[in-house]
Amino acid sequence: MSKRRGEKMPLVDHVREFRNRLIKSVIAIVSMAIVGWVFYQQIVRLLTLPFCDIGTSSEPTTNQCGALYVNGILGPFNLQVKISLLTGVLLSAPVWIYQVWAFITPALHRKEKRTAVFFALIATPLFLTGSTLAYLILPNAVSILLGFTPDNLDNLVRFDEYLDFVLRLILIFGLAFILPLFLVALNLLGIISGKTILRDRKS
Repeated sequence: MSKRRGEKMPLVDHVREFRNRLIKSVIAIVSMAIVGWVFYQQIVRLLTLPFCDIGTSSEPTTNQCGALYVNGILGPFNLQVKISLLTGVLLSAPVWIYQVWAFITPALHRKEKRTAVFFALIATPLFLTGSTLAYLILPNAVSILLGFTPDNLDNLVRFDEYLDFVLRLILIFGLAFILPLFLVALNLLGIISGKTILRDRKS
């Protein structure tokens, strides 16, 4: 923010600052979404690789990707828009995360800033590690879940449902890897004590 440390910023300036940083974030997301639109086929191929791995061939082709399908006339277009936007949000994460940080950091004390930066640097590789692990176990997860399908039935999987499953699994694993770190950060910042965490765990 343009105001010096210690000065209070009027509400109008807060709104203007928020608007400017929001515009920068949106521009970054849209720019990366265009990249996702251009490389849509490659992204879909990458997302379907875990599903293809449950086939019999070590080099799966489009005919060995199981029963993934897109539904409806607008389905393919909606799917491309969805994947492009998700790609935009992910690839532009450094930009909009920085904009969020730059907006809230003047309200933090020096100790809180140092703690937040330290834990952010540790949390990023931890989240990426959890997300990578989730992607690697996707073939086994899909194979196990599809194994519950009765022998006399076929399991037709809509690609958007499969995409939601992939995103949820990656998010769950990523958050699970940084949850202990998050609790430690809350403890150091004095927001929640270790005794409270242990008491809630026992209860």
